[in-house]
Amino acid sequence: METTPTWANYLAAYPDMDPTQPYQAYPNNVSGLFRTGGILDNSVNIMSYNDKGNYSATVSRLDQDGYIPHSLFERNSFSVGGNQKLDNGLVIGGTLSYSRSVQDGPFFGAGNYGGSVSSFARTLLMPRNIDAVGLPYETPDGKNLFPFSSTTVDNPLWSWKYNTINTVMDRTVTTMNASYDITDWLSASYQFGWNQYEMDRKQVINIGSVGPEDFEGLGQINNDNYTTQELESNFNMTFKHKFDEDYDLRVTVGHNINQRATYRAEATGNKMIFRGIYNIDNTQEQSASESLTKRRLWAIYADALLGYKDYAFLNLTLRNDHSSTLPVKHQSYFYPAVSGSFVFSDAFQIDTDVLTFGKVRAGWGRVGNDAGTYYVNGAYLQDPPFAGQPIMLLPTTSYDPELKPEFTSEFEAGTELQFYNGRLGLDFTWYNRSTTNQIAPLSLPASTGSRRYYTNFGELNNKGVEIGLTVVPIDLQNSFRWHIFGTFTKNVSNVVSLIEGIEQITLDTGSTSEPQPTLKPGYPYGFLRGSVIARDTDGTPLINPNTGTFMEASELGDLGDPYPDFKTAITNTFSYKGVSLSMMFDARVGGILISGPASDMMGRGVTKDTEDRLGTRILYGILADPDSHEPILDGSGNRIFNNIQLSENDLWFSSASTSPTFAMNSVAEFQAFDATVFRLSEIALGYDLPKKLLRDTFIGSVNLSVIARNLWYFAPGFPKYTNYDPGSNAFGSGNVQGIDRESAPTTRRIGFNVKMTF
Repeated sequence: METTPTWANYLAAYPDMDPTQPYQAYPNNVSGLFRTGGILDNSVNIMSYNDKGNYSATVSRLDQDGYIPHSLFERNSFSVGGNQKLDNGLVIGGTLSYSRSVQDGPFFGAGNYGGSVSSFARTLLMPRNIDAVGLPYETPDGKNLFPFSSTTVDNPLWSWKYNTINTVMDRTVTTMNASYDITDWLSASYQFGWNQYEMDRKQVINIGSVGPEDFEGLGQINNDNYTTQELESNFNMTFKHKFDEDYDLRVTVGHNINQRATYRAEATGNKMIFRGIYNIDNTQEQSASESLTKRRLWAIYADALLGYKDYAFLNLTLRNDHSSTLPVKHQSYFYPAVSGSFVFSDAFQIDTDVLTFGKVRAGWGRVGNDAGTYYVNGAYLQDPPFAGQPIMLLPTTSYDPELKPEFTSEFEAGTELQFYNGRLGLDFTWYNRSTTNQIAPLSLPASTGSRRYYTNFGELNNKGVEIGLTVVPIDLQNSFRWHIFGTFTKNVSNVVSLIEGIEQITLDTGSTSEPQPTLKPGYPYGFLRGSVIARDTDGTPLINPNTGTFMEASELGDLGDPYPDFKTAITNTFSYKGVSLSMMFDARVGGILISGPASDMMGRGVTKDTEDRLGTRILYGILADPDSHEPILDGSGNRIFNNIQLSENDLWFSSASTSPTFAMNSVAEFQAFDATVFRLSEIALGYDLPKKLLRDTFIGSVNLSVIARNLWYFAPGFPKYTNYDPGSNAFGSGNVQGIDRESAPTTRRIGFNVKMTF
């Protein structure tokens, strides 16, 4: 099913919104708020290896100043690792890596306390005649000043300085391994890994911020401590044998244990007592919570690879998982896989100047997946005491006692071809992937005692192609070379079925606002639904005869597919005697994006797109009864097309709650834009210093390069002067796509790189 955003249907009516022209920069009073950021990344790597083993050590540091004032990111890391073969034949080794990251920054996104604290949400709405940079943003005693709306929103400059999120992240990863060749055909190996991540975050909304009503502008402090730990153990026995000089067999059987645990402690204090003391004890109202989760999975598996004359291969695998997150009767589940490849150019001894390499491959596999932690019923929650008595209650989320694991089955086929000694190459893959027994929440009436019920549902299918093409038009020996590499990917998703009695499922985004990512049979995964204008049976918009504006439909409608029709990229690389120049263009074609920034700017009239406000417009549609939404007919029984003139000002800025137009906070349909974007992603210029210049030094090689990223983009589906880049599409974590709630704008980067070996 294809849905065209309503915005695109009206572009033709507004010649000043020509989508074929390149975009302008932010208006001066907004762009002046930002600064030029910078990144400095240094690393040193030492390696040593011989016939007995190897060793490697790396130390690195990254410093980044963000383009937002008072924002920074820094990371220090080191890693060591190696393997050594002992005299008795035992090989032992291990790795250890540690990194600490420190990030300071402000609040982003409209989702932060309704947008009052978030700088981007309100910066985009400022009238363009406000000198946001030249005017003071605070009083001598640190109070917020903002000529735009000091009682409902913070000055962005004040917010960036005083409303902060400070995060310290520590990550430690270590592995230990040992292997031993018992005989020339049997070997054993063992590996143990430990991965721990710790985050300590302090979030401050300062005294004087309008913030949420909960603490009346008196400030809030939130401490969030999060730790996750993963342990993994693998033991393998491997058998190898060669038969009749033509057949090679390798069989591996093994045992795996994976355990993941998380711990989170959060404390919040409202109404700060003194300025500048960012401690929970410096608040009048305090609350705290903590949680612990643990998941364990163990498995046994087998893998067999049979090869014939190094050109035909057959691979068989089988795995049995046991998960602690599923009901006992379903916690053990099997899944197999089989794949094969055939190098026909070797098998048939094809040796021509045209086809120099040819391979085909195919495979089928099934993969299982368990549930989240504690998907069981009967876990009580603590509620605030009543009359001094503690209260325990059951959560409003319940789980299917017959919950089963998810399974994904996939068939894949492809080929690799090379022609003219590598001057032309093709890598083609086609896949068909189906997922069954997916786990998701269903909405329930409150009368049942639960609002959400987690269970298995239906089937999801994905089909697609992935193509890689290599072309070398020019390759002069010891001289000039032109290399082209292009990619094309296309995926078509389809919700095949849901469980009986369920017409659609709304994906959990952590927000109840529109649009709603939806699962619906016959539609793509995550298809977006939201408020739309009312239409007649043939799709003609209904017009309110009292206002000349659209009517809002009584039910949510389909907005469109957030995923692109296809993606493509092409990289041209030119090299000549140590000098290389590469350019990468890419395109994301199709799909829709619900853009808060673009809609808000248009609805507030802060871009040049809406500068003509003195004319009148007649919206296309038919007149209808505002109450029944039935078309009004003339004396001959014909529909009456709209002839009511609407001022240009009302078209963009009228009250959206009663008369849906293109105004801010109107129906979600008018926030849907074509997400197509063409981009010059990267240009890189590099130079390898000649070896002769380094001959008498301790330096082995030197490479100098300049890299520029995101230099240009063109998004034809958006109004010209919004300067909106669909690449900023972001909606928190998870796999929800097609929604942008005032995320940080994308950046253009220019970097200088020096790489030296000794």
